[in-house]
Amino acid sequence: ELGFLAEPVIQSMVAPSLSKMLNGMPDEQIPDLAMKFVDSFIQRAEEKGSVNLFGVELGKASFERLRDILESKLAE
Repeated sequence: ELGFLAEPVIQSMVAPSLSKMLNGMPDEQIPDLAMKFVDSFIQRAEEKGSVNLFGVELGKASFERLRDILESKLAE
């Protein structure tokens, strides 16, 4: 119901905080952080059957594909 509020919250609060955090992080740590996020999404999808990401229900397979994409891109 309140999904329309996600974009303004992300733009005004989440994005600046994430940007500040990532700017202080060495580049070589970012891939590890990304994979930890993906692993958390996979675990949550296993527990709940899916993850509601801004109104879109995504299952475990979606996050496993994301992990595969990240692994292939990060290996380049």
